[in-house]
Amino acid sequence: MMKKTMMTISKTLINNVWLCVFLMIALIAAATIGWRWSLGAAKRSLSEDSIKILYQADNLNTESDDKSGNTHDTNTYDNMTVEIYDDQAYLYNQSGEVAFGPCKLIYDDLGYSNYSRVFRYVDKNGLIGFGKVEETGVVTVLYEGIFTEASKMADGSACVKENDEYYYIDDEGKRLTTGKYLEAYPFAESQGCSARVKKQDGSWAVINRKEEEILTGFDEIHELSYISHIGVGLKEGKPVIFTLEDYEDIHPGIICEFDGCSEINRPYPDADYVILKSKEGKQGVASVWNGNMIVPAVYEDIQWGYCDMKSDDIKQQMWFRCRKDDDTNDIHYWNN
Repeated sequence: MMKKTMMTISKTLINNVWLCVFLMIALIAAATIGWRWSLGAAKRSLSEDSIKILYQADNLNTESDDKSGNTHDTNTYDNMTVEIYDDQAYLYNQSGEVAFGPCKLIYDDLGYSNYSRVFRYVDKNGLIGFGKVEETGVVTVLYEGIFTEASKMADGSACVKENDEYYYIDDEGKRLTTGKYLEAYPFAESQGCSARVKKQDGSWAVINRKEEEILTGFDEIHELSYISHIGVGLKEGKPVIFTLEDYEDIHPGIICEFDGCSEINRPYPDADYVILKSKEGKQGVASVWNGNMIVPAVYEDIQWGYCDMKSDDIKQQMWFRCRKDDDTNDIHYWNN
């Protein structure tokens, strides 16, 4: 029955050209209307307010396009809401009452991963302070605005700068260290275990939370690793690889130093190698675990990647494409 009906309709269309033209125009018109409707829906979903809210989630210091100066921006964190009215920031509790503010800025610190519930704010004088949202929803001021720089409170501490002095505070508002450092970086670099600091004599050291110097006497220390005990830096003019591990017969110390080299890069996360640069400006590659040279430091530039292996034991192998001064390339392979 269906087949007979389709044949009848096909025959009718073949014999009636104008009917075919009419149906084609109708289909095009319907498609055009649907397209315009979808554009309208997309435009409504990407309204100025929704874009602003998304932007505010990353940075509460967004300037409004409203030339009148009237703003009303909102960001919500676990029953607490940050709102900005006329360039003043407020923190509201779940009852809609002002728990903190006004101030110039409330940083995007509160959220799912912030178990300390401590946040930074900027006061009317442009200085940074710390507040804490208690379990009751009441906000306690841990520090008034006295800092010119302050890291996010993470892993139980924050690195702050007061006047020309860097030091550390904990999530209860107490000073964690007594030293006066020229530069300092958060303990959060190493999951709260260690931090790198520049001392008054200009040298760099790694300290623990008791402010004991684990390693010292460095010219420079690169960012510490979040996932391993391995670090790199410069000591007495030489690039070095060091470990912060302290377990059984392993203790913090220098793993390897590189004579004839002047620079070393911070290893990429999960990387097993470092890039070195010789005093002549040539590049090489070394294992981050033992300092063994994978590629000698004689090349103009080094690129790297992975290739699949057919071996059951080794799935991938690293390759290094090493450009020489005549613009030809050597290829080095390495299995860690």
